Order: sequence, then C-alpha cells, then structure tokens
Amino acid sequence: MKLNLDFYKGTDEYSDGDIEDTILKFIKKYPDNLEKAFLENEEWAIFYHLSSLRKNSISWYPFKSNCTILEVGGGMGAITDTLCKKAKKVTSIELSKRRATAIEMRNEKNNNLEIIVGNFNDIVLKEKYDYILLNGVFEYAQLYVDSEQPYVDFLNKLKDNLKDDGKILIAIENKFGLKYWCGAGEDHTGLPYDGINDYVNSNFARTFSKEELSTIAKHCHLNANFYYMFPDYKFPKIIYTDEALEKNVFLDYSPYYYRKMDLFVNEKNVYKEIYNNKMIPFFANSYFLELSNTVTPKQIEFVKYNNDYRKKEYDIFTYLKDNMVYKEANNSLAKAKIHEILSINKYLKDNSIDVVDVEKDKEKIFSLYVQGQNLEDKINHLYSVGEIDSIMCIYDNIFELIKKAGGKTVNNLKNNIFSKYGIKLNKDEYANLHFLANGVIDIIPSNIIEKDDKYVLFDQEWMEKNVPIEYIMYRGIITTIGKINDKYDLTKLLFKRYDINYELMNELDQRFLSHIHSEEYSVHVHYYNNVEVIDNVNDLLHMRYDYPLLKEDNQVMKDTIKNLKDENDRLLYNFNLVLNSKGWKMLERLRKLKRW
Repeated sequence: MKLNLDFYKGTDEYSDGDIEDTILKFIKKYPDNLEKAFLENEEWAIFYHLSSLRKNSISWYPFKSNCTILEVGGGMGAITDTLCKKAKKVTSIELSKRRATAIEMRNEKNNNLEIIVGNFNDIVLKEKYDYILLNGVFEYAQLYVDSEQPYVDFLNKLKDNLKDDGKILIAIENKFGLKYWCGAGEDHTGLPYDGINDYVNSNFARTFSKEELSTIAKHCHLNANFYYMFPDYKFPKIIYTDEALEKNVFLDYSPYYYRKMDLFVNEKNVYKEIYNNKMIPFFANSYFLELSNTVTPKQIEFVKYNNDYRKKEYDIFTYLKDNMVYKEANNSLAKAKIHEILSINKYLKDNSIDVVDVEKDKEKIFSLYVQGQNLEDKINHLYSVGEIDSIMCIYDNIFELIKKAGGKTVNNLKNNIFSKYGIKLNKDEYANLHFLANGVIDIIPSNIIEKDDKYVLFDQEWMEKNVPIEYIMYRGIITTIGKINDKYDLTKLLFKRYDINYELMNELDQRFLSHIHSEEYSVHVHYYNNVEVIDNVNDLLHMRYDYPLLKEDNQVMKDTIKNLKDENDRLLYNFNLVLNSKGWKMLERLRKLKRW
C-alpha cells in the first residue's frame, strides 16, 4: 500500500469535523470489527463511516477479474477494502489527509492499494482504468469544476482515465426520492423539498432525476444502466433493475434516518403502492449508474442483503442473474451457512417435499427463479376482498405441509428448541404442544409458491430440531397477517384454530431472533426506527423551525424554513401530479396534504 502526498496542498478541503478523530481512534481500537464502536458511541457519523452496510453499495457488483479501479472520493474508506478484494489494483483519491489516514489504517493488509491525497482536478494519472467509481461524489461536481456544464465536463474528464471498454460507476441520491416526498430533509442541505424545488435555496450540491442523469450521460456519449437502491445507496438492502420489476420481484425494507425524522407519512407505507403502480424508477431513493461507451446488458437484475441485523456467521446475500437466484456468503464466516441451506433443501427433497432445486457452484448456491404468486400475496388479496374462509384453507394446507416436512413426532421434555434457547416449559405447556423432529421454520406464506395446484417451497434457510408445529404456524401467521391492518381479528382466529399460545411462541421467537441478531443490532434499530409521522403540516413547520440545531444554522436556512409556507402551492401542484396520475392511489394520510 502506498500513501501519495505529491498533490496535497497542506489543508483538508472536506471534513465532518473533530468526530473524524474519534473515528480514527475506533479504527485503531477495533481493526477486526469496526462495528464494536457502536456499542461505545452511537453518533450518526460513527455509524455512517464504520457500518458494514456501506459495502453493500458495491460488494454485489460483478467486477471482471484482474481489473483496475479508480475510486474518486474515498471518504474514510467505507468501501475501499471491498474494492481491493475485487481488483488487481485500486487507486483511491481523497481530498482530506485525515480521511486518507483512515483509508490507510483500514487497508494495512492490502498491497494493491495506492491512496492519493488531493483534488482530482489537480492530479495527473498516468494510466487508464477498467472502472472509475464515484460513491456519493458526483453531486459535488459544481464545487470543483468551474464551467457552464460542470457535471458533463466532470464526466468527460473522468473518461480521459477510462479504458475504451471501461465503466464509470456512480452512486447518488434521486432528487425525487420517495423519502423526500414524505417530508425528509434533503440529504446534503437538510432542507425539506430542496431537491424537489430544484435547489432554489442552495447551490453547493445537486442530485438529479433519472431523466436528468440519462441526459447528462448522453451529452458525454455514454450509455447508462440504472439500478434502483432502497433505502438508499449508503445502506442498501434491496437493489432493483427494470428487469426485476418486470418479474414482480418485491421485498420490504426499513429506511435509515440520521435523526428523528418528522414525516407526513412513513415511506414504508407508500412504497408498496409505488411498486404496484410501476413508479419505482421515478421514486427510487438512490440510483446506481453503470456508464459505458457502448450498450452493455446488466449482469445482475436484483440484490437483497440482510446484514443489518444478522451475525457474521449468518450474513449472506441473494441476487438474481440469468434467471437464476444465487446465495453467497458476505464474509468467510458465513460459508458454513451456505452449506447448511443446501443440506436443508436436500432434506426436503429427500422427504418428497416440493421445493425449488438448489445446487452448488464453488462457494455459491443457486436455484431457478420461479415466477408466480407467493401465498403471502394471495392472502393479502383474499383479505382485501374479505375471503377469510379461503385464507383459513390456505393455512390448513400449510399446517399439513409443515407436518409432512417435520418427520416423526417427538416426546422429549428436556431436549427441544425451548431448552436450546433457555426457556423452561412446565408440564401443562409441554402437553399442549406437538413437537416435530425437524422444524423447517421458513415454511411461511412468503416462501411458498402455488404452482399447478401444489405448494412449492423456496428460500428455506432455517431448520431446528424438536420444534412444535405451533411455533412454525405462529411465524407463518405473524409474518403475513401481522403486516395487515387486521380489522377481521384474523390473527386471533388463527391462533385459536391451531391452539397457539401467543405469549409462549412470541418469547421463543424473540429468543430465536436474538440468536441470529448481531451484537450491534440495537444501533441499527435505533436509526431505522427514527420516524415519527405527523398529521399536520403546520406542526411540521413549527417543529423544524424550532429544532435546536437549525437555530444555530445560517440565516439563509432559517429564512428558507420560515418561507416554506409560501412554497405550498407549488408543492401541492407537484403532489397532485402524482395523486392524479393514471392508476395512482396514495394512502389516506398523504391525502391530508390537501388541507395544507
């Protein structure tokens, strides 16, 4: 590894302040697990710079072997190590010497890395690269490129260091991101609706819509492939493409906010409607762009991560490629889990359970992507039209499927899933449970497809010994009906139907989840639960104006917040364009904006 100071002018041009010194101390203290720092300090800057979720923005990307990568704006090294593991050589450029020191400390073992401190516009690079990466950097181009078209000119300058068949990769927020319509402050300025208002009140950073980014790429004679990231590119959990959207691949997510965010509506509640109305490309919170000189087909169609809550040994990610679903370990410790999933699926197949075949390829496992409606979606539809009896029939079928998959019944008071997780059962509680030798606890509606009048299982990751069928049914009910506004009290009806002790099963479920959760899980929960939905816009204006941090900000920001009310007509017009578009239906809370 080499630290190059030839282009450093002696002052750091970008900084988060003294908190960066604290981060450096944590990097030195916890070199093998930086997230241990969260247990000592939960400040956002520490979480942001040291979270392992940051690498999700790039770890999925299919870099070609023996490639070279130029990282423009390395920050404090959140993804540099990941790049080094994927490339023959990485050059990381960073404005700040203090931040470059963090990159250096986090990459002491990477001999294929050169760190250059200085402004990219002042640095002379003698080679061309296979990939040039801008992760949260492109939006600042107007600060460093003095021209009428700074973003076009910046891309053209990057092309000077790109091989003919190379690619420029850009991760950036969408100015029309869903969270901004819900009332979240713009990521760079903190001002609500700043990007939607085309930054009329700020001028140091700028994000773009999909159409604007496409136009910039065309001006540079570059082809653009778009990936849609949720919650955003900083902490991505789900990555869509247009191809995945056509296949109706849908998953929930939890957004992350740096402080308690007062919103008109929780974006999670609107997200499914936006997906169903095919508006994801417009409302995606962040984009990942792949820019190239020629039209290049996407290699990856969809990605899902779960490392915001799992321990390292269970940290795997899923992606869709060439109509095949792949699961891969996100670190060396999780390779054993990959083999366990393979064995679970072999067990199911050997016991004549209809399951999507899983095969192994080196350290990956893969299966055919099977299109079709899963039972959770079917149950949601039946619930919306009041077909409760039909839902009962589905759960009866699931009950029989769990029994068949579970093998023989067992009778062991002392050696079962409860004893494994430290729960003592009395004889009466035990007598009311029906234990199966093998509890395949992922037999839940979202993991079952109905095909040719058969229930076909997929994504079966967890199996425990000596598990009551009541627990697996509990999971199947809670994970599906628990997401519904249950006006029919269907949850209670199902619990009664299968004689489920809610308190006991809930305790077991919490113990099981705690076994999976990482030690730092509570910090993740802290940031993705930072949402408080309010009903009145005037209350929002009052809260934001009185927020103590804003009182210390500059007068421009104060005046902007005071005058937000003057922008209401314009905002209302924009919202009505969405509300009145064909097939579009917003939630009732969002409709309350009409009172504004």
